[in-house]
Amino acid sequence: MTGISDARTERGLDRLVNFSDAVVAIAITFLVLPLVDVVEEGRAADLGSLLTGHYGTLSAFFITFAVIGRLWTVHHSVFEGVARYSPALVVANFVWLAAVVLLPFSANLISNVLDTDGSVIALYIGTMIAASAATSAMQLIVRRDPELLAPGAEPRRSLSRSLIVIGVLLAALVLAVAVPAVNMFALLLLLLSGPIERLVHRGRPGGRTALRRTERGLDRLVNFSDATAAIAITVLVLPLVQLAPEVAREGGGVPALLAEHLDSVLAFALSFAIIAVFWIPHHRVFEVAGDYDSALVWLNLLWLAALAFFPFSTSALALFPDSRATIGLYIGTMAAMSGALVLIELRLSRHPELRRPGAGPLPLAPALLPFALLLVALALALLIPSVGLWWLLLLLLQRPARALLARR
Repeated sequence: MTGISDARTERGLDRLVNFSDAVVAIAITFLVLPLVDVVEEGRAADLGSLLTGHYGTLSAFFITFAVIGRLWTVHHSVFEGVARYSPALVVANFVWLAAVVLLPFSANLISNVLDTDGSVIALYIGTMIAASAATSAMQLIVRRDPELLAPGAEPRRSLSRSLIVIGVLLAALVLAVAVPAVNMFALLLLLLSGPIERLVHRGRPGGRTALRRTERGLDRLVNFSDATAAIAITVLVLPLVQLAPEVAREGGGVPALLAEHLDSVLAFALSFAIIAVFWIPHHRVFEVAGDYDSALVWLNLLWLAALAFFPFSTSALALFPDSRATIGLYIGTMAAMSGALVLIELRLSRHPELRRPGAGPLPLAPALLPFALLLVALALALLIPSVGLWWLLLLLLQRPARALLARR
């Protein structure tokens, strides 16, 4: 339409991939917003009643995070062997993105009418079907146009696998509509997709295509992580942004803000610093990585899930700063992030082929020490809650502990 020649460059493919990852990072991080809103309503007397009254919102966060994470890993797998793009591939990719963007909305609907409306779970599963169908369309486009593939590359994922998943999702959709009481449990049918695939490929040589891992694939993993962390660290400020109209109405300016909402300000500052502190070792670990595998991808998603959940822990801390349960939730979320980093480093340590050439052994002590200290801080915070978050000062013992270990 513009008269510009139909030139397709590597930059164009990178833009398509990076744009897709940015959209997914926003969608997967925005899943926490309904949880933050529940806290900001301030109707619950304590954290226990808040979680009990909104268990649907909590479960929708974790289930949908896993769903979007899985959709992203499949998308990542499909594009590993792609070196060029076509208009058809771009269109199919936008259909996939539309489904991903719709999932947080569907999840929020489910959290509010979990047991009362079968059409809501139908919308949720239907959105998953749309995303899976778009993925299958992208695979078919790549298979029918070999010029889109990198030299020597073959389509990585079996098309039959995607079709089996779509078939299982259709069965789950019918079950959810016919028996609304089943609700999200209908998705457990997805556990059958693996056995069905093995049954379909039984006796066929080469049922699974060889894995292809490229430098672009590792870069996508890192960039997707950074985008998710960037959005999560920005979401922390939303409760303060929502306070601005209230401060403007009541007057008093910044002194009034600090006097009436000091807990919210301190929770923001502390959580911002903590996410930064956890991003640094994640950055350090992936400086060593030169390759990846599916286990590393899922361990990284585990780290991102804890990171994306952190704004909720922060909002709960601002609302119930002296609660044993809230302090436990806050430190527990930190421990989950730290534990995921330990597992990532352990994976790289035990699989030297995943480390870049020339990288030496990966010591586990820098990851194990903060994890162990956080577990101790969590236990002490639950036993002696009057000390509160001051138990986090135990993390200052990392340096002397490392010095002590170095002497041995």
